[in-house]
Amino acid sequence: MQSKQNNNSNRFDFQKIFRKVIIFLPIGVLGNLLFSFFTTDRHIFQSLQHIQFSYLLLSLTLAVTPWFTHAVRMKVWTTFLDKSISFWELLKIAVGATLGAGISPTAVGGAPVKVAMLMQQGFSGATAVTLAIIGSVEDTLFFVVAIPIAITISGMWHSPIVVSILYSIVHSYIFYGVLISICITILLFRFNRHVQIFLHHWLTNLPVVSRIYYYFQHVISDLKLVYSLISRNGKRRFLVSYFFSTVNWVSYYMILFTLLLSLGIYINPFKIFVLQWFVFCLMGVIPTPGASGGAEASFFFIFHSIVPESQIGMITMLWRIQTFYVQLTLSSLLFLGISFARRFEKKIIPIKSSSKPKTVTVT
Repeated sequence: MQSKQNNNSNRFDFQKIFRKVIIFLPIGVLGNLLFSFFTTDRHIFQSLQHIQFSYLLLSLTLAVTPWFTHAVRMKVWTTFLDKSISFWELLKIAVGATLGAGISPTAVGGAPVKVAMLMQQGFSGATAVTLAIIGSVEDTLFFVVAIPIAITISGMWHSPIVVSILYSIVHSYIFYGVLISICITILLFRFNRHVQIFLHHWLTNLPVVSRIYYYFQHVISDLKLVYSLISRNGKRRFLVSYFFSTVNWVSYYMILFTLLLSLGIYINPFKIFVLQWFVFCLMGVIPTPGASGGAEASFFFIFHSIVPESQIGMITMLWRIQTFYVQLTLSSLLFLGISFARRFEKKIIPIKSSSKPKTVTVT
């Protein structure tokens, strides 16, 4: 009985998210429409009647593909860790992470919701965080490999935007300050025993800090265990999961390419990939939920030089709808359907249980 109560108390409350989405979604879509209206030639809206809907349908398929690839990647690692959980539950977690990312800043993403839903399925906090970290490592590794390849193939190493970004990084005092700080910290921890003892004593004696400290120690020990398991027995699984991570991001980044084709515009897909990566990097520093407002401005700023000026506003609107609002709407509808189904089940159960005493009374 007590375990059931604890289970219910740990259940992630999506009603709070739905309330935010109901307010946030119409405002975001309306803002998108207004942005498109004021930045697009009025006559260009007539060209929408000639849009190729087969490409729009393909872009919609690409928009939901990351849900399934994310679920497959989690299935690979949960099976590796001997955790029993169905693919459909993992798909629900992937959709929930998308929903959570929609109402939180881009830098936070859907990781907290993913961790909470994994814990709801019986995973320990450390294991859930470990799974989230493995996914982040795979995603980071994909971009470390893909971005230089895409820049090389598209011939963008001498592009003004790439040159200016690389120049700003190399000549940034913040970049060198962070790099030097990391090196000093590593050296102190590695070679100075007194610093290690002092920090350990300080971290373990403050009540709130000690809980966080011990929790992260537990997570780090789990990560070390998982890393050792992967290095011994999980290399093939890592390659499989990495492959689906590649499919995940290629699908997501190809949405814009298909939208441009639907309007009869062709731009080198590798160039689109690189420029979108810059857009998403800019979105990471925008504190609004889902980088609303800033995402559209970033896209407009990056793409206005290669997209026809008369169509940039409309393309910005279509890109944002397909890469964000469609996913947010579909995930909201899916979870609303699940919540209604649960309520329906709860109403059915008392009817079945109340029929039993009647048969007992007759006998």
